[in-house]
Amino acid sequence: MVTTNRSRAGARTLLSLLMLLAMTLSYVPTVDAQEGGVVTAQEQVLRVYNPRFLHPDNAVALAYQLCGQSGCEVSSMGDQGVMLRAVPRVHAEYEMLLLERDVPPATQEFRVILLRADQSGNMPDVPADARPALEDLRDMLAYTGFEMIDSGWLRTSGFGSTTLGEAGSFSVQLMFAGDPRQDGALLIEEFELVHSQVFWETPEGEGDTVPRAHLADPKRVLNSQFGIHVGETVVVGTSRANGGNEALVVLLTALDR
Repeated sequence: MVTTNRSRAGARTLLSLLMLLAMTLSYVPTVDAQEGGVVTAQEQVLRVYNPRFLHPDNAVALAYQLCGQSGCEVSSMGDQGVMLRAVPRVHAEYEMLLLERDVPPATQEFRVILLRADQSGNMPDVPADARPALEDLRDMLAYTGFEMIDSGWLRTSGFGSTTLGEAGSFSVQLMFAGDPRQDGALLIEEFELVHSQVFWETPEGEGDTVPRAHLADPKRVLNSQFGIHVGETVVVGTSRANGGNEALVVLLTALDR
């Protein structure tokens, strides 16, 4: 078969027309209502957003909420971000939402006071903001006195822990939800106090070596879930010891700092 220059030129022209037709069919402008009732068409723009602190799933959910019926395209890229194809108005709204939501997680500082309740009638020297809770506890329980075992602090954006008592024999773990920057109660999703027996021993043949502490037989003393406001002190709970003559008492304060 012999192909003439004319037929080759015609084929190229036809191919160009088909490609132009395909591009035209694949692009559908988005109709956007403007003020005054004038309806205009806006071209969709593809952008990728990379939130720093917001969870990828939450970032995708925000994009879907904005899209509604406007014909947006949202794709999750996992840790790489969110791909959003939308009109400029939607992009502007999404950027404002990210400016508000994509912020470092809120942190909260807690003070933990560990006490031994007994019948001594003594009152320990506790911070002024914790004393009313201790007075109320004294009125409710059969114990007349309290002895300070230890106190500690922990600061966390979700989960935190600290140790108290002799050789760190008490372990406190705390997990909270909520934003202390906003009004309302924080939820202590889990508060756990574990106590381990302390055994001291001096290594043989090492002269005046300082005795070493060993922790063994850990037991969960308290486990609770409750709400607390910033600036508030709550009695987490009590746990009886020594056959009921004494009890461990834990006070937790969400410090307002």
